[in-house]
Amino acid sequence: MAPASPSRHDAILIGISQRLCAAGSFSVMAALLKLSAEDQVSAPEMVFYRAFFGLPVVVAWVLMTQGGVRGALRVLKPNNPWAHVLRSVIGVSSIFCVFQALSLLPLADATTLSFTAPIFATILSFLLLKEQVGIRRWSAVAVGFLGVLIVTRPLEALSGAAENALPLAGIAVGLLAALLTAGVTITLRQLGRTEHVAAIVFWFFVVCSTV
Repeated sequence: MAPASPSRHDAILIGISQRLCAAGSFSVMAALLKLSAEDQVSAPEMVFYRAFFGLPVVVAWVLMTQGGVRGALRVLKPNNPWAHVLRSVIGVSSIFCVFQALSLLPLADATTLSFTAPIFATILSFLLLKEQVGIRRWSAVAVGFLGVLIVTRPLEALSGAAENALPLAGIAVGLLAALLTAGVTITLRQLGRTEHVAAIVFWFFVVCSTV
């Protein structure tokens, strides 16, 4: 007898808990990447080794969850190869910019800029997915960008008036990383309609380890 599907309420709780675990994992990764950057490890190296050592873990996870090789081959077959290509291009660019921002900015400031990704995702969901965005969400977007201006102090970065001003290049790369991360979120929403989650993760790691 197949296990019952979780209710919508339970599914939301599971999604929230998984998102919190992911955020915690990314925070630890960001700290380790910052340490690597201080040891003169370049962003392309970080992208490569993250995928190189992560790919065997992904393969093992797919094999265990899909009942062996036959099941893995079934779910890994892409239904929309070009969508995977687009997701991988945006994803690799996003990760590269994230790693580069960590090498250019203090960890706290780079992390703060990464929090603008949901703001960009809200805008892109309205423009590309035609989702309804109410006044409360638009207000949150406006407040979020105001917070970015307070944190980054772009006028100080442009003029160089303040000794502790953030580098303009770091701010630009950090915001670009957030925008690309939002783009990844949008493409994942679209990919999830036709592709298995295992295929989405697997092919992305394959691309990252070969570029």
